[in-house]
This record gives sequence, C-alpha cells and structure tokens, in this order.
Amino acid sequence: MTKQLSEKIANLQFLIVDDFESIRVMLSESLKKLGIKKILIATSGNQAFKTIQENISKEKEVQFVISDFNMKDGTGLDLIKAVRGQESLKKLPMLLLTSQSELEVVLECIQAGVNDYLIKPWKDEDLNKKITDICKGVYK
Repeated sequence: MTKQLSEKIANLQFLIVDDFESIRVMLSESLKKLGIKKILIATSGNQAFKTIQENISKEKEVQFVISDFNMKDGTGLDLIKAVRGQESLKKLPMLLLTSQSELEVVLECIQAGVNDYLIKPWKDEDLNKKITDICKGVYK
C-alpha cells in the first residue's frame, strides 16, 4: 500500500501534461491514490503554459507540474524553458515524466530548470518520493 502525501501537498493544484490520454488517466489515478485532490490536464507544452498563465493568482493556480518530454505542439523542455523564463514562475515545482532514458535529454531539462525527473513506467512510491522531495525544497 502506497503512503499518501502530506495534507499540505495533497491540497496543491497539480497540472498533468501529456499528449497520450492513457498516460494522463494513469497519472491522474496515481495522484488520486496519493491523496491529490485538484488536477488539471494539458495535452501539450504550449497548452500547459497557457493554462499556467491564465490561472496565476486564481483559484486554479497551478502549484505543481508533471510533464511528459515528447509531445507535439510544445515539448516538456519547451515548457520548462517557458516557465523558468517568467520571474513569477521560477519556483513552480516541475517533475519531468519521460520514457527518455538518454542522459543528454534529462541533463538538458535539468539545466533548463526542471526540479527532477521520473522514467516511465513509474511506481506510485517513486512518484510520492519525487513529489515530496521537490515540495520540501519549494514549499517550506
């Protein structure tokens, strides 16, 4: 049985970014098992950035992003660069979820400012640890 996230983390607004519906559904289910209550969905990096910008300082303000790497219409790397390019979003927690195991892709995303990464397929325990570790550094 996977341990649930702390109540503080569970109440954050999460944004899942992936172009495959099956991954979005599986990730949503994983997050719900961990106790996450608020989940928004985007199908590309460009759509995700628009969602983030439209909801700054609103009820649905995005407080944690989990993004795929390979997507049409804005990759995960494009999204990371766009988010980190905005002063108000520099500390927005971002987790890269990717099937890419090539070191250069992961390093490029880390250099662009992603907080951490997780290789697909993931285990809920690993997802929990990554989210918790990232939040400890951002939401003190």
